[in-house]
Amino acid sequence: MSAATQAQAAASENMPTAHNRPPLDTLRAQLSESQRVLDENRIPGFRAPPNLDYRRGAPATMPDKSPNPAYSEFHFPVGWDSFRTPDDVPETLRLDRWQPGDGVVMCAGLGLDGVDVDTKHGAVVEEQRQRLYGNDVSILGRVRTPSGGAHFYVPSSGICSSSDLVSGVDYRGRGRDGTGSGLLYMPGTSRPLYDGAGYEWIEPVEFRGTDLDDAGQEGSLKGRITEEASDTVGSYLWGLGVKPRSYAAGKVIPTVGATPY
Repeated sequence: MSAATQAQAAASENMPTAHNRPPLDTLRAQLSESQRVLDENRIPGFRAPPNLDYRRGAPATMPDKSPNPAYSEFHFPVGWDSFRTPDDVPETLRLDRWQPGDGVVMCAGLGLDGVDVDTKHGAVVEEQRQRLYGNDVSILGRVRTPSGGAHFYVPSSGICSSSDLVSGVDYRGRGRDGTGSGLLYMPGTSRPLYDGAGYEWIEPVEFRGTDLDDAGQEGSLKGRITEEASDTVGSYLWGLGVKPRSYAAGKVIPTVGATPY
């Protein structure tokens, strides 16, 4: 058995099945922690209503190249990439309006970015955690994903979102010029793709140090993009062969769309 086949088999063994969908009370508790993270840092997040036309395995486009209404698990608001604070989110999509079945989505790059370790594509969570530490990336929180992978929350770096199927690592951030914005599913989300399995906080986001935001409030991550984060996260990604476009560094490399993970 090849290494890739072994990795896929291990991922399948770890993948939650329909019988262990999170109970409603568990989903609400996970949602509450996600809300805390977003509220304390003034980071925009929103509920994404389920797409009742969703069909697993449906292609992204129809034969005439138009969008396939059965492709996406959830409905995402038009203009989400213009959200800068929670106040920009339409009232009907705010997380206090969450209903069972809704996705919980964070706008990356506005205080927190996400490193998505996808075991389905051969990535190993512990190996990537050690790589992050080896590059001095500050890991602020960790979530277990429905496929058995991980989301590592890191300080915003000013680096655009990107995907890399070779390494199995995706990045969700935002360029300093506001382009390359990404979305990240948060706990409180139940994914139809994985028979309703959800995300779980393993290490809730906590502040490291006593950074000040632009309003002088101790501990907030809102709006903080530091050269340290740009350098350490950039070094980690480039070491994997993942080469997103960084506005600060002037690297012009195409990035992917903003589908959340």
